[in-house]
Amino acid sequence: MYCLFSIWEMFMRVQPWTGISAEEVSFRVCAGDRPIFEGVNEGDPDEVLFRTLATKAWAPFPRARPSFADLLAMVVAAHPTVIVD
Repeated sequence: MYCLFSIWEMFMRVQPWTGISAEEVSFRVCAGDRPIFEGVNEGDPDEVLFRTLATKAWAPFPRARPSFADLLAMVVAAHPTVIVD
C-alpha cells in the first residue's frame, strides 16, 4: 500500500528519506526499508491506528499484508460512524 507513504508524509509533516533521489527511495522500499514513526502520540487513538495500519500494510512479505478490505474494516471498527459505500 504505497499510498500510505503519502499519508505518512502528511501525518509526520516531513518527507521520508530527504536528500536522496526517487530512484534511491524506490530501492529502499524494495529492500524492505520503511519510514519510522517518531513522536506518535500514544494517547491519540487515531495516531496509534494509523501507525498500526501502515505497519501492517508495509509487512515485509506481501502475503502477510492485509487487503484493502481488511484495512477498511479496521478503520470502521475504530470509527463506527465512517460511511462505507
